[in-house]
Amino acid sequence: MGMRKILRIVNAKRQELAEIRWTEPGEVSVHADDAELKTSLTRLLADGRKNGIPLRGGSAREINGQTAYVETVERIRPNDARFVEALSDVISATRFRGERLFGLIKREEG
Repeated sequence: MGMRKILRIVNAKRQELAEIRWTEPGEVSVHADDAELKTSLTRLLADGRKNGIPLRGGSAREINGQTAYVETVERIRPNDARFVEALSDVISATRFRGERLFGLIKREEG
């Protein structure tokens, strides 16, 4: 078995609400007790499989003698090991029933 990543979805009180498991080569599953949250996350994953999930990054570059930060955005699909990081960013920008959610990543080697 290859690398596994677990994305724990928590609220601001650090109560775990759901878990998304990713294993190489891009198998993804959702586990949540709340049916509405599970449906929302499943929909997000379906969109990610179809269109990719944006992963933002960038670096400092020298342009005309000045240092500038250049932002990059890539669309990441489940077969990319960075998918969980991209998913975590999207979830951390999401509200569910008015409550902000956060994605905490745990890596495991198998």
